Amino acid sequence: MPVNEAAIETEIQSKGLNASRLRPQQIDRQIDKEDFYVFPGMTLTVRADVDQRLHRHW
Repeated sequence: MPVNEAAIETEIQSKGLNASRLRPQQIDRQIDKEDFYVFPGMTLTVRADVDQRLHRHW
């Protein structure tokens, strides 16, 4: 888990916030593949994550 996600998780738990939610680890487990595209001549980068459950249907 990246440092910023760990810090956010620690803050959430320290505040006693316990509503149902997706945690970063749950999301990360579903990502089968990630692709990045940097547009030529720009600083814009796009990231696409492929969900394991959807990937097998392609």
